Formats: sequence, C-alpha cells, structure tokens
Amino acid sequence: MRTRRFLGWNHGAAFAAVPVLALAAVLALVGCGGAGAPDGSSASAGSSATAGDSAPVATEPPAPVAILFIGDSITHGSLGQKDADTPPGLADPAAPAQVAALLTEQGDSRTYTAINRGADGSTTMSWTDEAQGLLAGAIDAAKAEGATVAHIMLGANDARKYFSGATVESGDYSAAAVAIPKEEYKNNMRAIIDRLRNDAGIETVILSNTIYREIAPEVRLDPTYTSEDQAAALQASVLEAMRGYDEAVSELVAEYGGAVRQGDTQAFALFEQNKGAWLNPFDMVHPTEEGYRELAALWAAAIQGAM
Repeated sequence: MRTRRFLGWNHGAAFAAVPVLALAAVLALVGCGGAGAPDGSSASAGSSATAGDSAPVATEPPAPVAILFIGDSITHGSLGQKDADTPPGLADPAAPAQVAALLTEQGDSRTYTAINRGADGSTTMSWTDEAQGLLAGAIDAAKAEGATVAHIMLGANDARKYFSGATVESGDYSAAAVAIPKEEYKNNMRAIIDRLRNDAGIETVILSNTIYREIAPEVRLDPTYTSEDQAAALQASVLEAMRGYDEAVSELVAEYGGAVRQGDTQAFALFEQNKGAWLNPFDMVHPTEEGYRELAALWAAAIQGAM
C-alpha cells in the first residue's frame, strides 16, 4: 500500500509542518510597524503620515541555495540493467534534481539547485581515495556553486565490497568477509565530512540511511553466482552490514552535533515494502523512475527538516 507524502509529512510518520514562515512574516510586520501601514511603511507615534509620503521598500530575493549530493549510482540516478545485454539507463531527472525542484516549490521564496556528484559503484573507500579524485572534484564543484549544504548517502556498495569469485570459492559469506566493517565505514565517512567542512566551506552535512536492496536476482548478471544458497547467505550479510552503517550514521550525527544532521531513515523499510514497483526487477538494487520520485520526496522532506 502506498501513501503519497509531500514536504511537511511522509509515509506513516508524524512529520509535523510548523508554519514557521507564516509566523516569521507576522513577526516581521510587527517588528517593522507593519500594523496600520498597509503599504509596509511605518509611522511613528504622533506623526501624520499620508499616502505617498514614503516609497515602497524594495526587498531583494533570498539567495539561492546549492546542495551538494554525494553518493553512488543511486544518487547519480542509474536505473540499472533491464537485462544482461543492455547498459544501464539514467532516471530523468535523477533524485537530486527532483529534490531541488520540490524544495523550491515549498514556498519560502528561495531557489534550490542540486550539484549531483553521485559516482556509480563508489564506496566510502572510493571517496577517501585521493587517486580517484571523487572528493576533490566534489569540493571544487561545491566551491564553484557556493554550496553550504551537503547530502550524503553511501553504503550499498560498501556492504558487498569484497564479494568476488574468491568469496564463492571460500564459502565464507559473512559480513566480515564481504563488507567494509562498520568502524572503517564510519572513519571513511568522518574523513569525507571533515574535508567538506574544512575545504569546501560546507556548513551543514546531512546523512541519509541506505535504501533496501536484494542480492538474489543479481546473480543472473554473472553465472558464477547462480546458487540460491549463496545468494541468500550474501543477502543476509549485506543487510547486516547496512544496519551497521545506519548505526554509524546515527553515531556521527551525535558526534558532530548540529554540523552533521540526520537525513532520511524511512527509505529502507519503504523500498522493501514496495520493492515490486520501486526497484528495478532485474537487479533489485536501483530504483525505477517511480522509485526515484518516491526517494526524492523522502530526501526533500528530510533535508527540509534538517535545514
């Protein structure tokens, strides 16, 4: 069952929309003496202001807000393969662009833009590897656009980083054997956060939990991994690792205080519940176009709350 949510509330959760903007507008009018001056001007006690005595005060529009998005192929917008012979397509638009549009439509007069630096197949290790240049490129892009907010979702590839033919031969499908350990993930994320804050001028980092994924259908991409027992064992280990990463995210939020904030925590459960419509049926990893729309709405609500 699907429940459509917009900014201000979401699936089954009480995300109360506080009329902050309306309250701010009232306070602004009171503070400026707006009451009794319909044109927005103020009159001091005992004055005899008449129409035309003061010209309307021009107000500059709020500065646009650029948000840097760091992640893997899901942030990038990959739709995954629909069969073994067809290259992956891209969502149009990807979730970050949809998030920017949703936030712009929320009515606070600000324009939001997305800097999408999602990198297919990347892990937290990729993002801390200077030789790959992923983080350096993201920092340059953030500085060029004047971004002060960053959103990060990483972990889907970390959770099966070391799965290979050697794993099949060894028969060890434990999380310790196939996934980047939780503490290493946490250290990598900390390094990314610190670089963004120190080198890119990012003031607020928002960390979202990973979305649900499945392994079983993925074995069709490589005949080496056709055993259902292998797939089931790998699935259990991947989910175990991803739960650990979500714990690491919570710990980082607590560690940094207000500089790092919790993003979305609902996508995992919702994508598991709606996997038939929201995940590519061939790889069960990448969202469908519908899935990206749902993910964008979840991210937008979380970012709006965090900001």
